[in-house]
Amino acid sequence: SRYSFFEKSSLPSELASRGFDEDFDMPGYLFREDGMNLWNAYGEFAKDFVDEVYDSDEAVASDKTLLEWAIETTDASRGAVPGFPTSFKDKSTLVKVLQTLMWIAGGLHAAVNFPQYDFYAYVPNKPLGMRASLDNLPGDDSKIRSWMFENYFPHVSGELGTTLDTISTVHTLTLPSTHCVDNLSGQFDGIGKKSYAKFVGKLDKIGDAVEARNKESKKAGNAVYSYMNPSAVPASIDI
Repeated sequence: SRYSFFEKSSLPSELASRGFDEDFDMPGYLFREDGMNLWNAYGEFAKDFVDEVYDSDEAVASDKTLLEWAIETTDASRGAVPGFPTSFKDKSTLVKVLQTLMWIAGGLHAAVNFPQYDFYAYVPNKPLGMRASLDNLPGDDSKIRSWMFENYFPHVSGELGTTLDTISTVHTLTLPSTHCVDNLSGQFDGIGKKSYAKFVGKLDKIGDAVEARNKESKKAGNAVYSYMNPSAVPASIDI
């Protein structure tokens, strides 16, 4: 279906669209668990921040800068973002937009981007390039495996340089950000200082819970899930 800002980019709406809202019993769905914790923290921070800046809905509606932002973002010849508000008439709408933007560039980006190394660094999982046509696939089933590795996956059949290029590429793509959501105090020296301090306190609790869970997972010999630990979640997409 056509992209719509709130419908497709708001975590609760996106989960619900796939039948995985919080009412759906699925233990171990850590993307949802950690994601919703972050989503809610973003929402609280956005509300606190907006309350610091604006004392009423009327103040939001009369802010010309906000109006210009909305116009530019929704203009078909400029931002052209479907579903983005064409204007801001109240604080709640602004809060929802800020919450969604922080989620897209922070938690969602972390969850989608950082697992790449775990999967792509083992090159046969997803070679970055193919070197042979399937039209030449052997008819003899017993020869297919060796043909695949010799012709289709040269990355793992002797071309060490190509393999290293693949690993280097995904390593670069998944380097941790130097500006994560929990280390931005320098950006809030004045307005937003109180809101951000409260936000960091919430993030610390989320991070502690993630680390405690991962510790238990390791003891049990299970995989860990750290992609949305706030200490690793970027404040923006900055690869």
